[in-house]
Amino acid sequence: MPKNSITDLIKNYLEAIKETEKHGRKVGQMLVKALKPIIPDIDYSLGWAEAGVDTICLWSKKHKAIRVADEKAIHLTEIIEEVFGEELRWHIDCPFGIWLLPEEARKVKEVLKRLKEN
Repeated sequence: MPKNSITDLIKNYLEAIKETEKHGRKVGQMLVKALKPIIPDIDYSLGWAEAGVDTICLWSKKHKAIRVADEKAIHLTEIIEEVFGEELRWHIDCPFGIWLLPEEARKVKEVLKRLKEN
């Protein structure tokens, strides 16, 4: 069978999905663990209705509606992009919104910077 046959490519594709899921779960768990002291109800999933396993979705019921109450609120994805770079921004999503008040945003940024350095 040729090295780039469709069956080889399918096998490689399925293995890559498993590897993505494994690493995605680890990243999601690390983010949630780091952010829980600031966002106690934060949780994650790999993918959601409009995203696949290449997207780590974060959510928080408490921080979903802050934007309505405070126009100075900052979206968590903005901080993630600033700390980890634009490449990761397209693989971390908060589809239901996680808005942080300025003091919370400052703490989140500090925590994520420490996480990145370790």
